[in-house]
Amino acid sequence: MISMTLNGRNIEVSENENLVEIAKAHGFHIPTFCYDKQLKAFSCCRICVVEVKGRKNLVAVCSTTPTEGMVVETHSERVMKVRRDILSLLIANHPKDCLTCSKTGDCKLTGVLL
Repeated sequence: MISMTLNGRNIEVSENENLVEIAKAHGFHIPTFCYDKQLKAFSCCRICVVEVKGRKNLVAVCSTTPTEGMVVETHSERVMKVRRDILSLLIANHPKDCLTCSKTGDCKLTGVLL
């Protein structure tokens, strides 16, 4: 077990778990599109980015494991702006033919598009 800080809360976590699962276990929702716990993460949608103290760029939590003393902010102003920008790009290139899509009713973008 290692110690880290998540949204100002000091927690003990396993170094083998990714940050998206750690956040979920501690009551913080981080949006994901490409992440599936049963598959190897490949961080392609980038909607799950967070701020990690000491890192210049935002980090995709679906493929990041914690380190001792890591400080993570999941919903800072910077994170929310970047997520909105990413979502805008995803929607701009997303076909809007929901009625013929095989994901109808089970698409995470449906609520955003309608």
